[in-house]
Amino acid sequence: MHLSDHDLRQFDDAYLETLTSAQARALLGKALADLKAARERLGQNPSNSSRPPSTRLPWEGNGGQEAPAGEPDVTAGAGDIADAADTPAVPP
Repeated sequence: MHLSDHDLRQFDDAYLETLTSAQARALLGKALADLKAARERLGQNPSNSSRPPSTRLPWEGNGGQEAPAGEPDVTAGAGDIADAADTPAVPP
């Protein structure tokens, strides 16, 4: 990281107004590099990093891809539902 937490807390509109164009571009470059690094770390999972599979969150599938919100996971046990629909119901 290029910018420390202390550096980021110091930046406000008044400070940014005092920067020259070259200084502002340099600061923007550092902030952009930090943002890219943070997003890369945030996107890491056991499938694309050296993290062991045991660190996978319980709600993540084997591929590390989460199902979109509101959509059920239809990959697990989908055949069981279809097989049950083909079998006639037997009264007890």
